[in-house]
Amino acid sequence: MTVACQRINYLIIGVIGYPNLLFVLLFFNLTEIEGLKRKLTNKLGPSLENLVPAWQIGECVAIWWRPNFKTYMYSYCPPHITKPKECRVLYMVQLSDRGYFEVPGDLALLAVPMFQLCDNVQKYGSINSSIPQQLSRFEFRMINK
Repeated sequence: MTVACQRINYLIIGVIGYPNLLFVLLFFNLTEIEGLKRKLTNKLGPSLENLVPAWQIGECVAIWWRPNFKTYMYSYCPPHITKPKECRVLYMVQLSDRGYFEVPGDLALLAVPMFQLCDNVQKYGSINSSIPQQLSRFEFRMINK
């Protein structure tokens, strides 16, 4: 499978008090969890080493497959495809109650509520707009302190 690298132009993070979802693409020579932690620290970690948060990587939420070089991605790998061209995996990353992260100047941070993602393919694309359906198998309990 060919490893594809793509520049992340924005991050989607739930509104404060809601679950946080972060998307990152990984290098081919690291495990998924190691690579995800490395990317999160490189892209969002503060410049001071003692403030780097302990990223809590949760469950795999969804996997999308690109069987060929077309733009379509599927939630399954078609059975006739032996070597898919790309695989995208969505993990849940839980942020701690107190922690620091920095957003570099070349990235934009958007707070997007889940209801705005739902059925908004024109603005967020087919994969990002399907996140609420992918998360429907989880039960979230918001605890206000």
